Amino acid sequence: MNCYVIGIGGTGAKCIEALIHLCAAGLLPLGSKLFILFVDPDRANGSLGQTRATLQAYQQCQQGIDKGNIPLLNIPIETGSNEVWSPFSDMKQRPSLENIFQYSSMQDSRPDLANLLNVLYIPNERKTDLDVGFRGHPSIGAAVLATTVQWQDPEWNLFRQKLRADVRVGSGARVFLFGSIFGGTGAAGLPTLLKLIGRELKTIDPQGKHSQIGASLLLPYFTFVDDGSEPGLGANSENFLLNTKAALKYYGQQITAFDKVYLLGDDVPSQVNTFSKGGERQKNNSHIVELYAGLAAIDFFTGSKTQREPECNFIARKSRDKIEWDDIPNSNEFKEKLASLVRFSVAYREYHQALRQPIKTGKILYKTWYQRFFLKPQIDLTKDIAKIQLYQIRDYCELFLDWLTQIHQYCQSKKVELFRVEILQNFRKSEFGNLVYGLENINEMEMLNRHFNDLKWENCEGLSLGKFINGLYKTYKLP
Repeated sequence: MNCYVIGIGGTGAKCIEALIHLCAAGLLPLGSKLFILFVDPDRANGSLGQTRATLQAYQQCQQGIDKGNIPLLNIPIETGSNEVWSPFSDMKQRPSLENIFQYSSMQDSRPDLANLLNVLYIPNERKTDLDVGFRGHPSIGAAVLATTVQWQDPEWNLFRQKLRADVRVGSGARVFLFGSIFGGTGAAGLPTLLKLIGRELKTIDPQGKHSQIGASLLLPYFTFVDDGSEPGLGANSENFLLNTKAALKYYGQQITAFDKVYLLGDDVPSQVNTFSKGGERQKNNSHIVELYAGLAAIDFFTGSKTQREPECNFIARKSRDKIEWDDIPNSNEFKEKLASLVRFSVAYREYHQALRQPIKTGKILYKTWYQRFFLKPQIDLTKDIAKIQLYQIRDYCELFLDWLTQIHQYCQSKKVELFRVEILQNFRKSEFGNLVYGLENINEMEMLNRHFNDLKWENCEGLSLGKFINGLYKTYKLP
């Protein structure tokens, strides 16, 4: 199954970050492939940068190590040569509405259009530099994207070619969009890309038998206070609800354009720690709403193709002030696979710490697991390739556990009770069995260490270092 995801703006990128971790846990079936494209005029956006770092760490672990037939880090994720498309990629001038529409020459050649631009946009909106995004003004973004999104661009051309190939061979193509409907880039990009991709799917698959399009529309779930440190045009969180109301009215009229749509938000938005209008400083903490958005994509990709009317999905939780396992869709599978990834990541950190010690003089030489997984197959940890691969797995585990901690701590109005993330910060082996809420003292670490020490190399799948990863995952995963 080929799955296509487009993350629009900073919120779209944060949702893709959650989806990448869900893929690492194995929530997409083995055999699936994921293609990702980011759409953002602000290439330096901190949230986008965080997700791109997570994507790179995932790809290094997935592509470089044969881990056998386990869910861990096994879904191929592809991007184009430029994983981020920006409407300003080819602009030589400073990006602004006036420069994009050549306002100076328009005043002479088409004064009627210049006057229309004057009516629609105040001078500050026309002149503002847009290199850090659309500054919370979807009206600006809609005009820019409607003009600049073209299938001829390399990123969009590759996307279209892959869609057409999947439909032609009958394997099918499912396209999923992430974006906020209350801010700037997402609110501007969602309707534009929905129309562009929808028309293309109608052209290549008129009956809709081999293609689907869905979206997670993010309603307000965070807020901020403009501290005045960055003057100029910018978003105003006080307008988020008004923007959302207007957007929902529009999407209510466009609902038939989707096969499935998911509306997600928070009734008590969380406060952003560091205010920024764009650039590297605009790096929001991860939020539980983004996890739900990632799960919505999983539901869309794994659900059956139907010819019914478009679906609108709802979910409720038991308690107003906390989120528990029963509040998660398909909670049993989600719990098993995400908990297994958490337990593997924690265990791997411990083993990697041991492998970093001097080999020739360390106690590790006398560990049975080291002799079986490294000495016997002659894996030399002093060589660059093995050392790099070990660090790549470690780096992904650290990114994942940091993300997990954030989605528990950043939801300020509710307590998230999925994992006891406080254990991760000052980890003691005796607390390993208590990581998962509702599952206390499950396979304490010392007992699992003994099991892993007795595990035979030939009973593990994968190649070379992959056998070590395979055995470690099977030992420490949730039983």
